[in-house]
Amino acid sequence: MKKVFYLLILLSGFATSSFSQNVGINEDGSAPNPNAMLDIKASDKGLLIPRTSTTTRMTIPNTKGLLVYDTTTNSFWYNNGSVWNNLAGSGNGSGWSLTGNTGTDTSVNFIGTTDKNSLLIKVNNQISGFIDANPNIGNTGWGFNTFLSNTTGKSNTAIGTTALVSNTTGSFNTATGYQALFNNTTGKLNTGIGFQALSSNTTGDGNTAAGYSSLVSNTTGNNNTADGTYSLYSNVDGVLNTAVGNSALYSNTSGYQNSALGNNALYANTTGGYNVAVGLSALQNNTTGFSNTATGQHSMFLNTTGGNNTATGFGSLASNTTGSYNIANGNQAGIDNTTGSNNIFIGASAGTGFKTGLGNICIGGLATVSDGNSNSIVIGNSVSTPNSNAIVLGDITQNVGIGTSTPNTTSQLTVNGGSKAYSIYAENNNTSGGICVNAISSGVTSTGINIGVSGYASGSTNSVITPGNIFDHATNYGIYGSTDITEGGYAGGFNGDIVVYGTVYSTSDAKLKKNIKQLDNALTRLQQLPVKEYDFNQDVARQTTMNLPQPHQFGFIAQDVQKIFPNLVTGVVAPKIDYSAGANQPKNEGTTSFLAVNYISFIPLLTKAVQELNATNESLQKQIADLTARIEALERK
Repeated sequence: MKKVFYLLILLSGFATSSFSQNVGINEDGSAPNPNAMLDIKASDKGLLIPRTSTTTRMTIPNTKGLLVYDTTTNSFWYNNGSVWNNLAGSGNGSGWSLTGNTGTDTSVNFIGTTDKNSLLIKVNNQISGFIDANPNIGNTGWGFNTFLSNTTGKSNTAIGTTALVSNTTGSFNTATGYQALFNNTTGKLNTGIGFQALSSNTTGDGNTAAGYSSLVSNTTGNNNTADGTYSLYSNVDGVLNTAVGNSALYSNTSGYQNSALGNNALYANTTGGYNVAVGLSALQNNTTGFSNTATGQHSMFLNTTGGNNTATGFGSLASNTTGSYNIANGNQAGIDNTTGSNNIFIGASAGTGFKTGLGNICIGGLATVSDGNSNSIVIGNSVSTPNSNAIVLGDITQNVGIGTSTPNTTSQLTVNGGSKAYSIYAENNNTSGGICVNAISSGVTSTGINIGVSGYASGSTNSVITPGNIFDHATNYGIYGSTDITEGGYAGGFNGDIVVYGTVYSTSDAKLKKNIKQLDNALTRLQQLPVKEYDFNQDVARQTTMNLPQPHQFGFIAQDVQKIFPNLVTGVVAPKIDYSAGANQPKNEGTTSFLAVNYISFIPLLTKAVQELNATNESLQKQIADLTARIEALERK
């Protein structure tokens, strides 16, 4: 009775009507909706569903269609006759809770569409995610304003706030990171990974940028690869560059076909091209230099405009600035070179101290040429030269072999010519006169004999030779000299005394001679020749650098001989070789001229004179014998 009373009071507050068993509850007396069994209308009130906790709800028997509000989960739950379902997160994709969902099944639950329409996600009513359902377009974006301007661009992927935000028709791009490929409009085949990677790119194609602000300034450059924070940071329109490492090729703007691998490699390069830098700070300061290759930490570190250099090794050519066409291989090889060009340094610290010369070759650890010199070659550890145009091979402790793998250990240089005509060939074309070979044996502390040149020959099997004949030793020459006598010259010249241990032979074979006739009146002509005793003028000797004999002499005066035997006197033009700077630095000071006498040819003259004297003596002996016989005959009478 009490419940009926309360119901009457409730109904008295509303205008009610019932038509065809439809019930309407409202305040304006309107008829209920004909399609609803119960039509409740109110402008300032709601329908209050039964409220219960999760624990209590779970005790209610399963009743299909039963609806309650769970005060524990703060959500509506309905019963399907077998289990309770959260109305906000129920199966069949009917909704997802803003505070999380329970009881999901990945085989049936998902976020997305069940038709062929694309999926669009917005934040603040702005595109913040897009999955294209058309496989022929295939754009995918995730992040605020991704693909905001895209029109016909396809096969693009953008992940990150405003990634590919300006893209219109560009295709096949991948942008991952805040503002990655931000300004790209029509550029294609680009990949930007990292904060603002390729953010300025507009129409550039085929670029790959991975790292914070990598290729951030690139607009129209193509086919660049940047991997590392700030790599290729300033590139605008440079093409075909590769930068791997923090700030590699950082300043490059329009330089092309450069490769930089290592932090700060080619950092300052702006327009230089065809450079390769591998190692920390390799070619770091290069700006416009072309075609350089630097491999090793700090190799070619200071190079700015030098080109066509190759440096391999830590600090190799590190100080080079404008030098070109240099090659350095080894730890700190050519480290001090600054503007020198066309030099080669091979070995640890080869070329140390050398800065500005040209065309030098230094091979060996610490092998070097003094600064400013050019066209010198030094080979060997710690070998050096202070001169230009020098070739230095090893030091005094080394044995050098040419044509042999076993150089003589008692010789600094061993040359094996093998089957060649010459083991050593020397030529001098100095128009002022020169010295082909200068041999020195100073031996200032030697207790033995010093020999400038030693020659030895043996083993000839010339066809002229037969054992025991006169030619059996005639084809081996220890030292052989020759000259063109038609031009005037001497096969040998000795400025000093000569000692001969063996026999001295002069050419005398009849087959080598012509116009042969008997020599007459030798005694008469010899009797006309004055014989003198004298001393050589040592003052003249010093002036002409001649080593004239110092002991008192006996002999002829060339001018006297010339009057009687002119064919035995010749004019000699001898070089004035100055050794005052040292035996290893002979200086050709010109020439001196004088007359010389062929003393050897006086031997046949004296022989003939003796023969003539002997004939006279025999005649006189015969006359004496005749006179003696006549006297004896007279005495017997």
